[in-house]
Amino acid sequence: MGRLADSWLFISVALLEDTENAFSVQEKFWQNNAMLTKQLQLELVLIIAKLNSDALKFLFV
Repeated sequence: MGRLADSWLFISVALLEDTENAFSVQEKFWQNNAMLTKQLQLELVLIIAKLNSDALKFLFV
């Protein structure tokens, strides 16, 4: 799971740093991890959203 954790951490950072390319970053991630189950994909999306939400709150408070 280390590689997977690194991947979603990379996505969360990429989404924070470059929102214009956020969708292409996510699309590349899912293409590279096509073996993930739909449930795991959903859980990762929720984790990423939570991380980004918390980070944005911290940055703009």
